[in-house]
Amino acid sequence: MNPVHDGGRAVFAAGSPEAGLGLGAGAGSGAKLGPGAGRPLLLGIDGRSGAGKTSIAARLSEALTTDGADVELFHLEDLYPGWQGLAAGVEAYVRDVLTPLRAGDTARWRTWDWTTDSPGAERVTRPAAVVLCEGVGAGVPAARGLLDACLTIEAPSELRKERALARDGETYRPFWDVWAAQEETLPAAADRPGVDLTLDARDPAAAERALSWARTAIATAARR
Repeated sequence: MNPVHDGGRAVFAAGSPEAGLGLGAGAGSGAKLGPGAGRPLLLGIDGRSGAGKTSIAARLSEALTTDGADVELFHLEDLYPGWQGLAAGVEAYVRDVLTPLRAGDTARWRTWDWTTDSPGAERVTRPAAVVLCEGVGAGVPAARGLLDACLTIEAPSELRKERALARDGETYRPFWDVWAAQEETLPAAADRPGVDLTLDARDPAAAERALSWARTAIATAARR
């Protein structure tokens, strides 16, 4: 697991259709943003380890920022409390990240230091106009009630393991089975209400389909 991530942000041009989402000139000023009720548009990107969630989320953040969106990117792996901490991390994500963001407030949460295997620094996720939340468990039922839209990325376990170990090196290998067993306890995408889109990681058009999904969610919120 790599605990260091950054999200991008920008602002929609004044007078654009997306300005109805609360994305006008003051978007970066700390004002409450988002659809209708003055909150962020919360988009979940779920899938098991190695499915490609982080890559898709980064592509979405970059593309939506280029579109002019004020974007924050949140990674669940930053707060899982260690290799046995999937359930506790998802609980903290719902409680400390999604719940305040849904209310239009800044989320304050505690990182996990994977090097020392101990709690790390406090971080914040601001209520940008669009907040992308990616990670294993990002779209579980408890989270889905707070998200505006959610997609899931699927891939065969062999491919996922190959990708994950190539990404994180040998540090992940001893814990692959431990983490995979915890993933097995999560509801399958087919059993989760409100998953808007399921992508096959092997589909060359997966990133483009994800971007179309995100843009549709933004446009739908702008019309509310």
